[in-house]
Amino acid sequence: MKLEYRIEKEDYIDFNMDQFRNSKDLKKFFILQKGVISSTLLIFILYLYKYTDKPLYQFLLFYGFILIGWTLFESLVIRFLVRKKLESETKENPKLFGRKILEVNKNGLYDLSDNQVLEIRWLDVKFIDESKNYLFIFVVTSLGYIIPKKFFESEREKDEFIEIIKNNII
Repeated sequence: MKLEYRIEKEDYIDFNMDQFRNSKDLKKFFILQKGVISSTLLIFILYLYKYTDKPLYQFLLFYGFILIGWTLFESLVIRFLVRKKLESETKENPKLFGRKILEVNKNGLYDLSDNQVLEIRWLDVKFIDESKNYLFIFVVTSLGYIIPKKFFESEREKDEFIEIIKNNII
């Protein structure tokens, strides 16, 4: 089976943002970070309370507002920064985009893009994943092929492609 498609800058960014959102390690890191920062802030608030004559509820209100604001905006700010970083990376590597040709056969995947042939044996293919708009064929845990679903002629063709990949992954 041979698949011809185009990768645009937005496809690359969407793939990486999806990886960012679904990373278990990053989720653990952010939970730990929230715990450390909120604990540190609470200790600081209690320290201020001890050495001033203001009522405790004022400090706790301030603490509450800071935590709520931080919780609401932290993920938005981080996603914005990650997106900006990805956009700058895309300017540095224009070969990531454009027309792609991926051939699938009994031996593996063949990337026929950019006037070269890159063979990926089934042994090297880790898994295939699917999002709303994309298929991702992972060669290593965070590196793979991005295939926009819109390039499949039908849902049936997409399902056959997925089945071929799943049946050949070792």
